[in-house]
This record gives sequence, C-alpha cells and structure tokens, in this order.
Amino acid sequence: MDVVDKIEIILNTVCYGYEIKPIAIRAKNRQSNIREARQLVAYLVREYTDLSLPKVGFVINRDHTTVIHSIKVVRNEIEFNKDYRRKYELINEIIKSRIYG
Repeated sequence: MDVVDKIEIILNTVCYGYEIKPIAIRAKNRQSNIREARQLVAYLVREYTDLSLPKVGFVINRDHTTVIHSIKVVRNEIEFNKDYRRKYELINEIIKSRIYG
C-alpha cells in the first residue's frame, strides 16, 4: 500500500470518527472538534508513514511547526485523557485493520 492510500484511510477514518468532512481538515477553521481531528490526522500520518514534518503539514494544510505541536498535544491527550485515549484507540484499530488487513 502506498503513502497516498494510507493518508486517505487515516483522513477518512478520523473524519468519520469526528463526524466531519475531510475537507474540514485542510480548512482554516479553528473549531475545537475540527482542530482535534486535524491534530490526530497529523499524528497518525506521522506514525503510519515516513513523511517529513513539512510533508505531513502539507497534508493538513499547515506548516511543520504546527505538526510538531499537534504530535505533542495528541501524545499528551493519549497519556492523560481517558476519553480521548479510548477514541484514539478505536480510530487507530480501524486504521490498522484497513492498512494491514
């Protein structure tokens, strides 16, 4: 499976989990649920691909510093927020099954 396919799976799965349209991830919207989904997409794209930070930023229409911040935020939420961790684990399991079969 190539990188583009992985990104599409990640984007569609996260957007489904957050009940938003994939176009919202690249928009300038700062609404909390969209921001949270965008951060998770950045984190998961970095986890499942070997893309550089600027290229991950291109996926979410942000720069590499935003990607760095997103990764830190998601790691922190996974560690300290039980509800967020549950949602992350569900989304991540779906992504794993779609990427690795």
